[in-house]
Amino acid sequence: MRFLLPLYLAVMAAAACSTPPVTDTGSDGYIIRYINMNAVYEYAVSGSNEAVTLRNKRNELLKKIESRESRATSGGDQELDHYRRELEKLELAEKKFKAAVFSRIKTAVESVAERHEVDFMLSTGEGVVYSRPVYDLTAEVISELDKMNKNSSPLWK
Repeated sequence: MRFLLPLYLAVMAAAACSTPPVTDTGSDGYIIRYINMNAVYEYAVSGSNEAVTLRNKRNELLKKIESRESRATSGGDQELDHYRRELEKLELAEKKFKAAVFSRIKTAVESVAERHEVDFMLSTGEGVVYSRPVYDLTAEVISELDKMNKNSSPLWK
């Protein structure tokens, strides 16, 4: 979730800088559309074996840590320290995975935005109070992710 705002800002900046304003649409000349970024992210992660593996490892480590903490004495516990270090490594792996997912999402968003000649792509939940559903490009971004996944590495299969 922490990555949504920076990704949103990056997409907005890329959209604002990449194409000149279209003067034949709307009163201000810009084309603005939106997507549900949470739905796109959940979709992108749902098909990933790596996401499942990372989640299972996290749950397993948290159970081990909780178990050791409940049995821990006042002295140092090497096994507990080991599990905590493993959890830190896992958190780094999760951050790298999320960065890769958001990079793919950004590529898909840019492709859909270019196809629709969009100047600004907003995310619902990030300030959009209302918009007509005709402007929702979430399904197209998910479709673009599908196309990318079919032509990509085994990581996404």
